[in-house]
Amino acid sequence: GSGIKHAIIGALLFVGGLIIFNVIYLIDVTKGVRGGLSSRGIDYSRLRARDENDPLLSTGRISNSALDLGAGVYFYNPSYSIGIATNHINEPTFALGTQNAKNTLVRNYNLTASMLFGLSYTINLTPMVVIKSDLSTVSTEFGALATYDERFWLGTSYRWGDAASLMIGGNFLGGNLRAGYAIDAVVIGTNAKTATSHEILLSYVLAPPRAGKKSIIRTPRYRY
Repeated sequence: GSGIKHAIIGALLFVGGLIIFNVIYLIDVTKGVRGGLSSRGIDYSRLRARDENDPLLSTGRISNSALDLGAGVYFYNPSYSIGIATNHINEPTFALGTQNAKNTLVRNYNLTASMLFGLSYTINLTPMVVIKSDLSTVSTEFGALATYDERFWLGTSYRWGDAASLMIGGNFLGGNLRAGYAIDAVVIGTNAKTATSHEILLSYVLAPPRAGKKSIIRTPRYRY
């Protein structure tokens, strides 16, 4: 697979393109690697410097690109799942117009786990936990997702020491189309952060290509 990301946070710009390769085993274990180019940019004209002669500051818009690698293992079955991955294995560095500072994507590790509980014939509850760490700091997020008739979902999560989230969505067109909405509300550090952020999910699953002609199914009743 492949993916593209684009984000603007203040004066910073994050752009990246990824190519993902996964190997799926019969025991529901997926091993994967990914690689691509990550680009970081900064618009120095949007910064208000305390010291105009700061050697770490440049002028104009500057961006750098570097190779970015990652890998992971994911185990899944209908009752539970667990996965571990590492990002920025090669720790790419971006100069951003100055040789006096290094802007490095620090290698980090993600651990995810979830478990499925059937509350009724049509309602399932899936608690989950996500732990992220660069071996210096740790971020923990936990929550739960309720699914009705395997079509509609409603969930909530809490990122420890940061924010709470609420999400809602569903599967449509026979499960090929997924659409959802999430809102993230900051509960700690509200003076330095935007109070809320929003996310929209929209994905469509394409049928896999088939090689050759469709095979003919013959039956004794309709023999031809």
